[in-house]
Amino acid sequence: MGDRLRVMISSRVNTRIGDVALSTIRRRIKESLESVSWWNQQPYDVWTSEDATEDNAYSTIEECRRLIRDHDVILALYNGDSGWAAHD
Repeated sequence: MGDRLRVMISSRVNTRIGDVALSTIRRRIKESLESVSWWNQQPYDVWTSEDATEDNAYSTIEECRRLIRDHDVILALYNGDSGWAAHD
């Protein structure tokens, strides 16, 4: 099999849906995707914010845009809370 499909799972970091933290949901989805195997190969390379490093090479908004450009599939988890903005 060729290159793996790059999947980004994104959501607000410190928020919940009911009693479940979105970080828990992101982790479960990532584990499920990474457990898939086709012909003894893993088809997905999954990124979540828990995988991020804080090297401060980019601003947060620049880093998000870079990550979106670099991934094939974006899964955005939304619980109704608005996100943030770079400016007022």
